[in-house]
Amino acid sequence: MPRQSKYRPATLAVHAGAKEDAESKAVGTPIYQTATFYLTDDVYAAMQRGMVRDEYIYTRYGNPTQKAAAEKIAALEGAESGLVFSSGMAAISSTLLTFLKPGDHVASARDLYGGTYSFIHDSLPGLGMEVDFFDTEDADGLRQAIRPNTKVVYFETLTNPLLKVADVETLARMAHEAGALAIVDNTFPSPINLRPIQWGVDIVLHSGSKYLNGHGDLICGAVAGSRKHTDLIWKNLLAYGGCLDPTAAYHLERGLKTLAIRVERHNANALQLAQWLEKQPKVEQVFHPFLESNPRRALAQKYLRGGSGMVTFRIRSGDGAALEFLNYLRLFKVAGSLGGVESLVSLPVKTSHVHFSDAERLVMGILPGTIRLSVGIEDVEDLQEDIAEAMRQVNR
Repeated sequence: MPRQSKYRPATLAVHAGAKEDAESKAVGTPIYQTATFYLTDDVYAAMQRGMVRDEYIYTRYGNPTQKAAAEKIAALEGAESGLVFSSGMAAISSTLLTFLKPGDHVASARDLYGGTYSFIHDSLPGLGMEVDFFDTEDADGLRQAIRPNTKVVYFETLTNPLLKVADVETLARMAHEAGALAIVDNTFPSPINLRPIQWGVDIVLHSGSKYLNGHGDLICGAVAGSRKHTDLIWKNLLAYGGCLDPTAAYHLERGLKTLAIRVERHNANALQLAQWLEKQPKVEQVFHPFLESNPRRALAQKYLRGGSGMVTFRIRSGDGAALEFLNYLRLFKVAGSLGGVESLVSLPVKTSHVHFSDAERLVMGILPGTIRLSVGIEDVEDLQEDIAEAMRQVNR
């Protein structure tokens, strides 16, 4: 199925990337659980031409099960090409190190997943790269951060954990005006809610462990972009060894088939829960892109088909009350991931942003009492009752 096609997201989620197995005629993509493949005249010729990415030689180089998942993700993102990795951080680090060399500069949003922030803030300068940060919502801040040697502008389309909506088109245009690539993490919206490439972004990254797989049982990452860019990233996939095991690739591709219908339920549940939370007396503030109280709601409506399954709120009385609240939940499981069918809850100060200083969290707006919900696909009324009962027991 062509990546740029007439088909809509739910159809692409089911059919894109699927390959008919010539011998078995299997409907589902088989697991090609092999380390190596036969060397043929076609393979030798491809090696001579430097086109080994298009042939199967060794699973670190490529594998049919990996390719099925990668092509499905590329189709969903409206991209020419895709790659899958052993983790989201493998995808992020391999991509950034492809386009940055010592002496280069990256302008990065400050509002990032903690692992990404640590890599950009700590690891890149140690490798000779320069870094400046800007606020996701501040285009003027990006303008001030850009330097003559800026090669990459990096941001999350919907930020972790405060769900700030990036002005994707504007930030991508500013990157290109500076001669830099626009590279984004699109994990929170998923390609069902936002396709950044159509707004000018060059490369899209995902922690595939989240919405793409959707079942909380797999660690993986993904990249989508032009063939020119993914060919370059692929070389670092080989060099750094971040390939995805075929069985994991099978589970990712299978999970992707239900992405559209899962995200539809995540979107509806999270928005209803966010609207309900705003009415609760122990809640100080709620963060969700489509709340009428969100000053950037119009921007969310421009870019997003739905607000994702994420809701963040701040409970009164700070982190002590937040920890107590977590102890009383029954349906929401206290765990550090997101994007799965089951609802999860975490405190950013204890998980994704534990290594940030108090001052850094304050600048980002992560104040005491901040709680992040990953709203699953359960009946939302049951989730509301779970939160209401937990709040009734918080004695602060």
